[in-house]
Amino acid sequence: MRSLRLCAVVALSALAVLAAAPPSSGGPPGRWTKIGNPSANFAQPGLARTADGTLHALWVRATPGNAAADDLVHTEIAAGGDVGATDVVQAQWSTVWPIVDLVRSADGGLRGFWGGIRSVSSGETHTDISSASAPADGSPWTLHPGDVADGSGGSSSSIGAALAADGTPLFSWATSGGGFVHRGLDPASPDHTFDTPGTGCCAYDPDLALDDQTGEMWVAWYSNQEEAEGVWVQEIDPSTGQATGSPARMPGSVTDFNGEEQSSQEIQRTPIAGREGGGVFVAYSSGYPTTLRILAWEIGSDAPIVVARHGSRELSNPAIAADPEGRLWVAWSQNDSNGVPVVFARRSNTEGSRFGGVVRARAPRGLGDCNSLFSVTPAAQSDVLDVVANFTDGCSGGRVAFWHTQLRPGLTLAARPRTFTRKATVVFTVTDAGEPVAGARVAAGGKSATTDEDGKASITLGPYSSARRLTARATAAGYSSATVRLRVRE
Repeated sequence: MRSLRLCAVVALSALAVLAAAPPSSGGPPGRWTKIGNPSANFAQPGLARTADGTLHALWVRATPGNAAADDLVHTEIAAGGDVGATDVVQAQWSTVWPIVDLVRSADGGLRGFWGGIRSVSSGETHTDISSASAPADGSPWTLHPGDVADGSGGSSSSIGAALAADGTPLFSWATSGGGFVHRGLDPASPDHTFDTPGTGCCAYDPDLALDDQTGEMWVAWYSNQEEAEGVWVQEIDPSTGQATGSPARMPGSVTDFNGEEQSSQEIQRTPIAGREGGGVFVAYSSGYPTTLRILAWEIGSDAPIVVARHGSRELSNPAIAADPEGRLWVAWSQNDSNGVPVVFARRSNTEGSRFGGVVRARAPRGLGDCNSLFSVTPAAQSDVLDVVANFTDGCSGGRVAFWHTQLRPGLTLAARPRTFTRKATVVFTVTDAGEPVAGARVAAGGKSATTDEDGKASITLGPYSSARRLTARATAAGYSSATVRLRVRE
């Protein structure tokens, strides 16, 4: 049985949007700052960081005062988290599909890609996929004259883009007729297809990533084609945009349910990232009908890494980003026991082979009991993760909003022994994705100690005259804290 393509809950033109807000200050990691109201609940921004550390967000909103039209807009987010003003890239288009992408171009500037139709006028030259560029400071934006791809239905598709090693942009999209990749900005160049095995239909939400060591490029997408469901990848020749070799399905992206292969679709770009230093990774949810694991798979490896798991509560909105040191961040969301969305993330070691402590950011305050989370889009710095998430904007008519926060990497704290009688010298170990953290402070039972070069610290606890439980906490500059529970027996 084929899984159904999920429908957008909110129509593109049905949302009233506020005018651009003035610049707003960001807060410490974990505090959310509102960016603005996108045009749909399945909207997803394109994010790219310029050399000065500024994160640039390209996104779509309904035109203020004209909900039947769309604006493509741009917002800057400083390296420290301050959210700047929103400026208009293109105004009052007939329609813009709200999942767009943005790349840092070879000259250090910005280039955005989107599907849309500027107008229904005879002779309109923007009716499929368009592009605009800007210098590194984000202004002004210059619209590329005419479509950069034409004739394959990209005006109503999410767009995923990446640069080849020579700096040429490639971009991907998908329709009911299959998936497509286009190289460069010339619409006369061919739109090469990539196909799920079988009929070649049913590809959704593709994205591209480059291996910076081998120069290989990969496209990832979701398929709900019968007997070929799940998340797929295929290599792309970056010199042409043509698919090569055979597509491969992500291990664990389908589940045997009642004797049939089934999968769960995420309504966002398929998360794929090239790691600095080599390797391309895909993040995805696993399980059906409830997704209970988040997996990260390096293309070509034997098995995926289980980044998160839960026994009964759904994990969704997987996302992945690479930082400049070769580390990977995997993010996802999960509702807490009260139904409030929470964004979670873990950072890997510099090889991308092991992940550290879980960090989290609860939904922004004041959204009401009806808030939901629809997408998570991350961008990694050397020491922090920027996250743009699409939340229901309170209970006011189903409107949605992009919010931004930052997350610091998480520590992991271990203790030996964790259970003791009356008195013990407990050895604590503090690590970051398996690597020892020196200089961390560990506190427990009113005492504290600092970890050595091996990440270890010893604290003598007790004697205690009765049974109790203690909480030990580890803190270190630049990290989110970690805790471990200790048990004292009589």
